[in-house]
Amino acid sequence: MAYRDFSLDQAITDFQLQETYDRLFPDLKPVPPSDALLRFLKVGQAIALPGGNEKARSEFLVAPF
Repeated sequence: MAYRDFSLDQAITDFQLQETYDRLFPDLKPVPPSDALLRFLKVGQAIALPGGNEKARSEFLVAPF
């Protein structure tokens, strides 16, 4: 199943899940993204999004983090 065919609401219903919210690392302070990361993501966005390919999205948009 492609990510675009999946929704959190449907998974919660199908698997009878419960959502809970908590901070994973409560003591961490936000850090602004570096210029290099912003440039990399801009290029990755131009490559990954037009094709709609899940693999391209994971490589160019998720992997940098």
